[in-house]
Amino acid sequence: MGDIEVDYKIFTDLSKGREVTRKKFEHYRVKLAKLREKEAKKDSGNVTSGAIMFNRGGTKDHERLVRNVEKFEKSEHYFKSATRTMDEKITLLLKRLD
Repeated sequence: MGDIEVDYKIFTDLSKGREVTRKKFEHYRVKLAKLREKEAKKDSGNVTSGAIMFNRGGTKDHERLVRNVEKFEKSEHYFKSATRTMDEKITLLLKRLD
């Protein structure tokens, strides 16, 4: 019975860690959606000069979008990894209980 208690403790610790990664993932998912919406609104405006189109790539908003895409992808990877680990641990724990 002691092994199951240790496994359960490990599982609850993993669960807490997964929740932290889930919150970070959700934060960047929402933030990225807002940044993309803002970028889309800019793109839908009338462009009067081709020079403006070529100059847009270096704007702070665009750079912020690119940075947050990277952060989102990283947080998504960690969240999915934590979820897989949790699935594996709960499967092992349930097998021990049988």
